[in-house]
Amino acid sequence: MKKILAVSLACMVLWIACGGEDEEGLPQVEITFPVDGTLVSGTIDITADATDDVGIVSVEFYIDDSLVSTDTIEPYTHSWSTVGLVDSSSHSIYARASDTDDNETTSQEVIVIVFNAFYASDDFNSYPSSLPQDTTYELLDGNGNWTSVDWNVMREEIAFDSNYIMVREFPISSNNHATYHLTAQGNIRNLSVGFVYIEEANGEIYVYISPDDSIWVEVTDQFNISTTTAPTNTSADLATFVTDYGQDVFIRFNADASGGMDWYSAIDDFWVSGIIE
Repeated sequence: MKKILAVSLACMVLWIACGGEDEEGLPQVEITFPVDGTLVSGTIDITADATDDVGIVSVEFYIDDSLVSTDTIEPYTHSWSTVGLVDSSSHSIYARASDTDDNETTSQEVIVIVFNAFYASDDFNSYPSSLPQDTTYELLDGNGNWTSVDWNVMREEIAFDSNYIMVREFPISSNNHATYHLTAQGNIRNLSVGFVYIEEANGEIYVYISPDDSIWVEVTDQFNISTTTAPTNTSADLATFVTDYGQDVFIRFNADASGGMDWYSAIDDFWVSGIIE
C-alpha cells in the first residue's frame, strides 16, 4: 500500500511540473510561405502552420526581430508590404506560437530578398524565320514577375547582326500588330520601355499601352522615332501613363503604310523595366 501511494505521489508531482494538462509538451510552428531564399515584391501574405495537443492561443509574426502582428485564428497569416524597402536587401521572418498552457515555440527563420524593381526583355533570337502569319508565341520572363506574351501579327523575320528582327509586312492591315501582356506581382507604378527599330518612309511605327487590352493610349510621341533603314535604339519613361494601373500592362506595336509594297517597319530587342508596389 505504501509503495502504491509513493508511486501515485510521484506521478502527481511530475504531472504538476509538466503543466498538468499538456501531456505532449510544446506547440509546433513553422513558416509555410515564403520559403527560405524567396525573392519577394509588392505585398505578400506570410503564412504559418501551428499545432498543439491542447490548443493554440496565438501565432506571432516577426520580421527582422520585430513583432509585426498576432493572429489567433487559423489560417495564421500576416500581410506584409515590401514597398519602400531597399532592393536586394535581405529580411528575416519567423513565427512564435503559444498554447493554452503558456508554452511557446519559435519557428525556423526564413530569409527573403526584396526585389521590387523589374527588368524583362525579348531579343527575338529564339524565333525561327517564318512567313507572315497570325500565331501565338510564349516568351518574356523577368525575375519571375511576368506571365504570358501574346502576339497577333502578320510578320516575317530577317537577320541583323545574327539577331532576328520582327518585321511588320504587307498586306496592309490594322490587325497587324504585336501585343505584350505583362502581369506583375504587385501594382505597376513606374514603367520604361525600349526597343531597336527600323522605320522606312512609308511604314511608320506606333506604340500603345493599356491596363486591360481595351482602352488604348498612344505613347508614340514619347519615343524619338525617325525615318531610318539602320537598326536604331529608342526608349521612353512611361511612369505618368501607368499611375492608375493595377498589376497588368499591355504594350502594342503597330504600323501603318502607304505607297505600295516596297516598305517595312520593324522592332527588335524589346525590353521593359520599372517598379512595382
